[in-house]
Amino acid sequence: IGLDVRYDRFIDNTKDSTAQNLSYSFLIIGSFLQYTYSPTARTHLEAGFRLDYNRPYNVFPLPRVAING
Repeated sequence: IGLDVRYDRFIDNTKDSTAQNLSYSFLIIGSFLQYTYSPTARTHLEAGFRLDYNRPYNVFPLPRVAING
């Protein structure tokens, strides 16, 4: 179980007045859960779920499943 806060900022310094300004800034707040199950010494099953929020995209889920063996 965990929490995450990230901030990303880009400032477009393009001097061309006809170009679109591509500057942006994002604050992303998220939480996650992860579970690992090992039925054998060589096989591992990982399941996880992450829920993030930022202003342009609102809330979005990110599920994950992986099998290693």
